[in-house]
Amino acid sequence: MHYLIAIYLLCSSCAIYSGVVSKNSNEFIIIRQSATGLLGTKLIKEKSIQEAKDFCIKQGDSMNIIKLFETKGPYIFGHLPNIKLTFSCI
Repeated sequence: MHYLIAIYLLCSSCAIYSGVVSKNSNEFIIIRQSATGLLGTKLIKEKSIQEAKDFCIKQGDSMNIIKLFETKGPYIFGHLPNIKLTFSCI
């Protein structure tokens, strides 16, 4: 049992997160991958959309989603939930 907890904790630190990256003058990308496949893309999608909204608000603009890509399950054998959010501030 302790081994399972240790493996889970190690894997939970394997998540990928890009932050807000500028694609061009007014397009930005956020890439996020979950550490496990237990919750699907829902949580990482919500976090990314909220982060994009906050980023645009700081610039005095509103967020506009240009494209949202999300992987489909099943999430097994290294195929983990991830999203790529492309957005602009208008």
